[in-house]
Amino acid sequence: MPQIHPTAVVDSGAELAADVRVGPFCYVESGVVLGPGCILDSHVTVKGNTTLGARNFIGQGAVIGGDPQDRKFKGEPTYLQIGDDNVFREYVTIHRATGEGNTTLVGNRCFLMAFCHLGHNSVLHDDVTMANNVGCSGHVTVERLVTIGGMTGVHQFV
Repeated sequence: MPQIHPTAVVDSGAELAADVRVGPFCYVESGVVLGPGCILDSHVTVKGNTTLGARNFIGQGAVIGGDPQDRKFKGEPTYLQIGDDNVFREYVTIHRATGEGNTTLVGNRCFLMAFCHLGHNSVLHDDVTMANNVGCSGHVTVERLVTIGGMTGVHQFV
């Protein structure tokens, strides 16, 4: 049975693996899937249509699966798919895609340090490291084993 702090709010429509840990003041919406071994630190928000694989750590204050920051977005169903063994530190934001049925993708073993942002329709391949305050706009692809230094901005469609 998942370990859910009494101050957390987890919608009954969310699917949590048996060993998931949800910390204080977290909010998990309907349509979220949290795989085995996932840990949500305190004050984490995971929005609907977001799937996390196994053993992901989400740091304090992160918002995962939020609506895309895109003028074209009109509320259509879109998705965020995250692989296994990722670490998203404090206040990371990752947005779902824009365009009905589209998906923002994060691979395996990525490490996003504090205050990083991954915009809509982006793809992070495996083993990506983003240092503090990296911002990737929408439609960005980061290939395997890339490290991006702190306070770097990546323009959309790169």
